Amino acid sequence: MNLDNMSVVTETADVYCLDTGMFDVDSYGSVYIIDREPALVVDTGTGQNIDRVYEALSQLGVERDDEIAVLLTHVHLDHAGGAGRLLQQYPGACVYVHEQGYEHLVTPETLVAGTKAAVGDQWRYYTPPISIDPARLRVLPVGESVQIGESTIEVIAAPGHAPHQLMFYDVATDILFTGDAFGIYTPSQDRIRETTPPAQFDLERNLTDVRRIETIEPTRVCFGHFGSTTFVHTQAESYRRQLIEWVEAVRQQRAAQADDEAVIQHFVSTIDSPYRWTAERDRAEARINTKGVLGYLDWKQSPNWDNSTVQPGEENSMSDT
Repeated sequence: MNLDNMSVVTETADVYCLDTGMFDVDSYGSVYIIDREPALVVDTGTGQNIDRVYEALSQLGVERDDEIAVLLTHVHLDHAGGAGRLLQQYPGACVYVHEQGYEHLVTPETLVAGTKAAVGDQWRYYTPPISIDPARLRVLPVGESVQIGESTIEVIAAPGHAPHQLMFYDVATDILFTGDAFGIYTPSQDRIRETTPPAQFDLERNLTDVRRIETIEPTRVCFGHFGSTTFVHTQAESYRRQLIEWVEAVRQQRAAQADDEAVIQHFVSTIDSPYRWTAERDRAEARINTKGVLGYLDWKQSPNWDNSTVQPGEENSMSDT
């Protein structure tokens, strides 16, 4: 097999990582393909470069009429935006998703509106999602194992990034697909950075998600952004500390600045070379991560705050990175 942008995940023989070229940058958006019967596709990207997924499946010998199981870590459009298009091209495919994400795949208008509000001019890198027939959706049982053909997948709640987010543990390979629960990994720097988008980031839940990853103790973790690395406990310790420090930094700037836009601009203005990806992408990340923490701080300061419940509007609003 020879396909640019795709590589086998280290220490496996049948798990592949595809670089989708998301936001027109390399090493940012991952789609994973598990080459079994049936083939499993973990996340789909924004849909803008969905042809890369088709090409990868073809290279692995998957035919258009074959069964495919699409597992969505969550329905933010950088992870699920291409699902409807994938199902159009593969009539034997179905999508597995958290119960709270189900309706957003059937009627994606609210999801699109939330994404546009969150990402601003970055919307030009997205493709509007296609509604999915409910008959092709499967609600995943959280906290249980599911058998999909040759694969045994444990379904693990990870609501800190979004209440409907899931992680997938592949029993055969001891790999954990973390979605955005464990941050954004930059292979060139061997570094994990925070991802805290609006409107549903929850610090306390995210810290719990990281502790859950430590308890699972997989051999490798596969990130939605980007690629995989060997799991070590110091990564988790560092990421928990980083999340706490990041939220505190935004809190302090809110106290010091005139308004929230000034807080956002403060963090955007600190972005300088060398960039993780590009100046545009790095600054977009700073903007959306700051907005997410500001929203979390507002929610936490509300008189009805209780992090055992959803944030206001969570049931009907979605945003994206």
